[in-house]
Amino acid sequence: MTPREKVKGESVEHARQVAVVTGAGRMRGIGRACALRLARDGFFVVVHGRS
Repeated sequence: MTPREKVKGESVEHARQVAVVTGAGRMRGIGRACALRLARDGFFVVVHGRS
């Protein structure tokens, strides 16, 4: 994916977007994977986890 891509036929701009990911307290898992992917795609990412 790139910072600009088509989603359901609409253009989405990720530049300067912030994503909040909960459940990212483990060193592996879906929360971590989502946070890494969003960061790679250009989002500023805020993560939260209990551990």
